[in-house]
Amino acid sequence: MKIHHFFIPLFLVSIISFFFYINDYSFGSLFFSVIFGSIFFYGYQSKPSPSGIDIFRPYLLTSILLYLYSLSGILFVETTSLNLYGEFVTERSSIIFVFASLLTQLGITLGFVSHTKSFAYSTIAKESKKNDEINYLVFFAIFFSIIFFSFIYKSFLPSEAISYTEWSLQSRVDKLSSNSSGLKEIIFQNTPTVLLICALIHILFANKYNFFLRLFSLILISLYLYTQFLSGARANLMIAMLLLSVYINYRVYKFNLMQVILGGASVYILINLISILRLTSNPIEMIYILSDQLSSSGLAFLSLQRSGELLTSLNAITIIEGVESGATTFQSGSLFLNQVLAFIPKFIWPARPEFASVLFVKHFYPGIYDMGGGFGFSVVAEGFWEFGLIGCVFYGFLTGFFSERIYQIFLATKHNEIYLFLYALIFSRIVILIHRSGLFSSIKAALIVSIPILFILLLYQLHKFYKKINEDTVDS
Repeated sequence: MKIHHFFIPLFLVSIISFFFYINDYSFGSLFFSVIFGSIFFYGYQSKPSPSGIDIFRPYLLTSILLYLYSLSGILFVETTSLNLYGEFVTERSSIIFVFASLLTQLGITLGFVSHTKSFAYSTIAKESKKNDEINYLVFFAIFFSIIFFSFIYKSFLPSEAISYTEWSLQSRVDKLSSNSSGLKEIIFQNTPTVLLICALIHILFANKYNFFLRLFSLILISLYLYTQFLSGARANLMIAMLLLSVYINYRVYKFNLMQVILGGASVYILINLISILRLTSNPIEMIYILSDQLSSSGLAFLSLQRSGELLTSLNAITIIEGVESGATTFQSGSLFLNQVLAFIPKFIWPARPEFASVLFVKHFYPGIYDMGGGFGFSVVAEGFWEFGLIGCVFYGFLTGFFSERIYQIFLATKHNEIYLFLYALIFSRIVILIHRSGLFSSIKAALIVSIPILFILLLYQLHKFYKKINEDTVDS
């Protein structure tokens, strides 16, 4: 083991300790940071990436986000002794939350290091080297964009942007009132939009296209990103940014450590900005809102304990408090089973069980549930609600193992552009969303968001199959 593998963790622990000291944070948050960092670096040093730091390796970003979400909740409780909804949090529940987060990271690390299979020389690696599928993607992106133009054009027009407060609640109500609303959204909006964004990214960086077509692609991508920002659609914005970033990192230019740090800081600022600006879609009104925010509390909205995004981790404390008070009990495997059954579409089984994130709102905040509202959830809360602290290790292990397996499969196919896009879509859910919706809900979301690319791959394989049959017929 190289000597810098010891000095880098030691240096980072020293920096974290100094940061907590000068900010007068309690021993609990410092203890959490040191132990969390030790677990994380054990996993990272056990399986270092041969090509250097790869921020799109799920273990890295999953761990970093878990740390930020958990630390945000810990600092908030230490400061206020309350949860996100003004309910008192006991010291015991706060301590349990610290250990639940640490044990979830331990499970992620154990799952990560226990996966040893490589797909570098597998059949899928050999089959994916041709890169023919991208032509199918471009064709169907154009075809579907024309067919479903009336459903997707507003996503590229800033003047048509609707604020988050206007569309989010209505979207939830529609999904609760109709079993087919989600299916319509996938067919008419998600599929053509995702395919178009992927095709535009391909055209932008492919030298075989002329300058004006590439410039047109850049303009459309920029308009989409800006429109989603005005709409407060963080999920759509993150998907587009990940599609672009993953493509650049593996196809154009590999990001170095400093660029990763600056990029991560920029995304953190952007996400927290959207949290306070998405009350409106008017850019002028956004400037006034930001000005009022800066004049009243400065940059406090960027602090961990004030981040509206990260504080969703406090819902795990709500479950811990519920178990401690007897308002709920450990699910002892029933949550796992119900979430497996929740993969069945509602138009097939309207009364199917719900995911843990929905059950959480339904159990603890029924009034919000009846209104169509929802709250963030996490793999920490999911694991604890299932089996307590042991459940945190179990769900963490599943997260670390399967995300590393997906990454290893991706490494075998990354030279094929369409698999870059597929991986970026899956990554946006199993890594980013897992701290907002839980493990099973994020897996389903990954399957749904991947439908456009899987559709193209299916068509390509069918074409190859029938082409081979025709060739065999001619030969015979």
